[in-house]
Amino acid sequence: MSPTEIAGRVGDRYTHMRWMRRLPDLPQQSADPTVRVAPPGAISDRPDAVAALVESADRLLDGTWPLFGHLRSDVTADVDYYVDPVSGRSAPHDTFFSTIDHRDEARVGNIKFTWELARHQHLSMLAAAYFVTKHDRYADRIVEELDHFRRVAPFPLGVHWTSGIEIGIRLISWAWIRRLLDDWAPVGRHFEDNPSFRDQLARHQQWLDALHAKGSSANNHLIAELCGQFVAATVFDFYEDSARWRSESGSRLVVALDEQTFRDGLNKELASDYHAFVLELAVSAQVEASLSSDPVADQLRPILTRAFDALAATLDQAGQPHHQGDSDDAHGFLLDPLAADRIADLMAIGATLVGRQPWWPDLGGGNVRAAIVDRLLEPAPAERTPTRPSARPSHFPDAGLTFLRSDESDDGIWLRFDHGPLGYLSTAAHGHADALSIEVRHRAVPILIDPGTYCYHGEPAWRDYFRGTAAHNTVTIGGQNQSRIAGPFLWTQKAHCTLISVGSDRCSAEHDGYVERFGITHRRSVELQTESQRIELIDSFGADADTSHPATIAFHFGPDVTVALVEGQAELNWSEQGNPHSAALVLDQDATWTLSHGESEPPLGWMSPVFGTKIPTNVLVGQFNASVDRILRTTVVFATVVSEPESSEPDGAG
Repeated sequence: MSPTEIAGRVGDRYTHMRWMRRLPDLPQQSADPTVRVAPPGAISDRPDAVAALVESADRLLDGTWPLFGHLRSDVTADVDYYVDPVSGRSAPHDTFFSTIDHRDEARVGNIKFTWELARHQHLSMLAAAYFVTKHDRYADRIVEELDHFRRVAPFPLGVHWTSGIEIGIRLISWAWIRRLLDDWAPVGRHFEDNPSFRDQLARHQQWLDALHAKGSSANNHLIAELCGQFVAATVFDFYEDSARWRSESGSRLVVALDEQTFRDGLNKELASDYHAFVLELAVSAQVEASLSSDPVADQLRPILTRAFDALAATLDQAGQPHHQGDSDDAHGFLLDPLAADRIADLMAIGATLVGRQPWWPDLGGGNVRAAIVDRLLEPAPAERTPTRPSARPSHFPDAGLTFLRSDESDDGIWLRFDHGPLGYLSTAAHGHADALSIEVRHRAVPILIDPGTYCYHGEPAWRDYFRGTAAHNTVTIGGQNQSRIAGPFLWTQKAHCTLISVGSDRCSAEHDGYVERFGITHRRSVELQTESQRIELIDSFGADADTSHPATIAFHFGPDVTVALVEGQAELNWSEQGNPHSAALVLDQDATWTLSHGESEPPLGWMSPVFGTKIPTNVLVGQFNASVDRILRTTVVFATVVSEPESSEPDGAG
């Protein structure tokens, strides 16, 4: 930590000690509390989205809500906010928040599962269901559960006060709940006219005013805190401190968001899902700033513009983004079911906020959330930012990502090549050791995959596997990661990549992650040959003449791809919309190849489709010795299959 960060954390401890002795005075309230609300018109042009929303809301009224791939069936108005439904452990609820180590799974369970429900995004989804139906049962349930939460989570006790990101997201949810319930007759007495709600609202904002992410922790957590403070101080503008909270958080948000966004538009955490998460958070602030004519709206828009353009440029043929780095399935704000197409909805919001570019993919009009934002705001003309790319970018020099694509008219190969930094700030907390890895899709079907995340706490061996080099489609030397893991969110001795060349159909780069330990530089070139539907991959090594070390190269396959090793190549088969497809992975004959599937000791051959869930998948590993004269050549050749593939072993390894 830097001296500045250490001083900041010492100051936080002092605040904790003061609050343990005496709680801060509640801020003075205006004589006549008002709420900044601009109710949008009815949603009539999204019938499918409305139907899906109502169906999900009704299931929630019955107690059912998905939580990281697990289905929780006890989410009633008096739900247990402290239990981890997976381990069954209960987190402390009557202990001063700063004395709780939320990373201690033996004491609190898996804190991600415990925190998630208290973000109240299931309640903002219920509020959207009220908005489209005007059925009181949704509003009644919301206020019952909010009353329950205030009783069981009083400031400053329990784990729901230990993290600023949770507090910030909860404030955003409350703001959307209040907006969407605006024409519900009793709404005032449950919100601005309710002393209990006003007091807890004030405590949330006092917490964020006094304590915030600092130094190496000032990543997406800081964005969530600032957005939550800005949104709450704008919507619930009835404290003497509201104007200051709003001004300070808005100014800091512009600086922080700009700092965390590369000039090429991608998020500096280099975790693709966090790009969408941060973008959603920033959208929540942009909406409030625009509705209240706050200058922050004009200051945020250029940053949002480059972030939306970057997201649009990375999407595959089905409108889905690349997978890179950590993901915990976080949403900035939620109004639709969790199963809704998040990216299509977010891009529809982008069209309203920054203007759609001609080269953006057409993903439709979005869901209920996009429709509400569209009715709240006047669409922004795209020409307001004339420096935007006139064609879809394929190379992101700051993020170190290059996307190679075949023409949209053919079989649709999409490839991501990673030659960028490990992650953001000194910790690179959400980055993975994936330098020079590739991700390949064919007609949007995952062929070569990024493994995902699975977990943050509680299972260190699995945490290390999913972010380690061996879980990615690249080379591992000496059985070690390119960068060194020093904790669940900490890396040391980081690999640095250097771009060698880039073109429209090829890219080459190298990284130094193994130089210090083995004296070896790994180089990789990737070429997409569109006409012949081939990918050519060449791996080579810069090293001292007498240096040679055992190494492996791995190819991790999507869950729908069956794999068979046959005479020096891997035969791949899968289906897309009922149509069979195949490819051949032509292998280097001087390497020794092994096909594995879902091994646990040590972990190998797994992917995590959602946080908290892992499934086995096929992985092909080649063993060889890395030296200055060693070159590995791998070719992927795609071809459409005209008949059903031959039967294989159930696990695809036969």
